[in-house]
Amino acid sequence: MSTLRRNWWRALAVLFTVTLVGVACGGDDDEAEPAAVQEATPEPEAEAEAAPEPEAAPEAGAALISDECPVPAPAGDVTVDVMGWEFPVTAEIGKEMEECSQGNLSVNVQLLANADAQDQIALDLATGSPEFEVVHTTDSTVGQYGDNLLDLSPFIEKYRDQYDLDDISQAAWDGSTVDGKILGVPLFSNTMHFFYNSEILA
Repeated sequence: MSTLRRNWWRALAVLFTVTLVGVACGGDDDEAEPAAVQEATPEPEAEAEAAPEPEAAPEAGAALISDECPVPAPAGDVTVDVMGWEFPVTAEIGKEMEECSQGNLSVNVQLLANADAQDQIALDLATGSPEFEVVHTTDSTVGQYGDNLLDLSPFIEKYRDQYDLDDISQAAWDGSTVDGKILGVPLFSNTMHFFYNSEILA
């Protein structure tokens, strides 16, 4: 795996672990929509509150979970439950997140078949107090439950330079923004190809 790709997986694992955000990629038809990162807040009324400020960067010498998971070790027990479906990018991110499952931090990654995972996620989000901290879901679901998701703008600004977030096109960021709130970090986009026989078409 290239250093750049490895850094992306680590960046996402850091974002997931520090801010308890979730992954969303694919579309209603499996893979048609770009990926994004979301966090479902447990209380519906939390939408009226201002987005929390990102935690300060760890001081030099602060205890990190490991070299593979450069996240400050939590003082108390923290559990992150991840729900999604089998997909190459989510499998890679899941592996990176599981490397952070040490000490006081437990990361439980569960990847199901696409339809099964989407059903579980929809049921969980519909409760208004979701149990999954991290979800791999569709953009339409993000739009439907956008009021219950955390605005990631402060975190994007904090990590913009560290993880070269300006390398992501503005169009992709726009696709992750609902009512002025950034609800996800795009991971990829799909290029659709249309092939035809020009002689027959003529």
